[in-house]
Amino acid sequence: MIYQSFKIKNFKGIDEVTVDLANNRIITLVGLNESGKTTIMEAINLFYRMIKGLEPDEQSLNKIRPKGAAFTGTIDITGSLALDDEDKNKIIAYWKNDLKKRSGLEFPKEFSYTYKFQFNLNTYKQTHKNCGFDVKSSKAKKSLYDTDKDSWMKLLSFVKDNIVPEIPYYEDFIFDIPDKIFFPKTGTSINTDDPNEKQQSIWRLVLDDVIRTVHADMTIQEQISDKVDTDKDGVDNIIAKMAGELDNKITKAWKELFSSAGKISFKEISLVYEAIANGVNLSFKVKTFSNQVLSVNEKSKGFKWFFAFLLFT
Repeated sequence: MIYQSFKIKNFKGIDEVTVDLANNRIITLVGLNESGKTTIMEAINLFYRMIKGLEPDEQSLNKIRPKGAAFTGTIDITGSLALDDEDKNKIIAYWKNDLKKRSGLEFPKEFSYTYKFQFNLNTYKQTHKNCGFDVKSSKAKKSLYDTDKDSWMKLLSFVKDNIVPEIPYYEDFIFDIPDKIFFPKTGTSINTDDPNEKQQSIWRLVLDDVIRTVHADMTIQEQISDKVDTDKDGVDNIIAKMAGELDNKITKAWKELFSSAGKISFKEISLVYEAIANGVNLSFKVKTFSNQVLSVNEKSKGFKWFFAFLLFT
């Protein structure tokens, strides 16, 4: 699935806006302070979290209503997505193998989902959900919703759970690069009351994305934390491959942007690990042309911004 657009209405300070993604791989939101850039991202993030099962409480919804003392109306968020052939094949496989259906399916060009949060005089009343998924059984004149609603609901749940693509959203990430990122061994609990845990959890996701460039089924907990005491050679090999991916992504992009201006101030990016009793700590390192090895946080704000931007995108 590919996101095509988001339509947002009455979300915090946004009156109404459409973010068109259909013909662009990269969208840059440019505006003055307090112009709504972050608010747009918050609305899109809420859409994704809800389609994956989140049901926000009334207190959370009160935070997204328009300012004022007597808002009456709805806050609307609509996401539209296009189905590709791989998506259709997955749905057909589920239709035939899990639901035991014999007929084929005819698909719409677009899948859309809308959330409407209804308020009356600033008081939250209810949430309305509407899905545009006009899938049909082969040769049927009406939508599956009209002819076999139970199966349509099961298909919808399958699409939401397994096909709607992830939207990573990171708050205030630019300069918050931990010196050490902790990955616990399986069965080791994490202190959720730790004030640094939110930052740590974000960067664990980032590094798990990096290890998946080595192999799609790998996680750092399983391949590094759990094996660091029993398979050091294997762990060293995986870390080296991850470091290579990082170095290639960041150093290459930096050179493409700044080599003509002679502003390359480092030789390579590396990743190091430290085995501790209940897991491992991973750290980003920068090697300079004088062979100094520095923490990323010892570099300039501009370097840290660019480093984080590349990893998060």
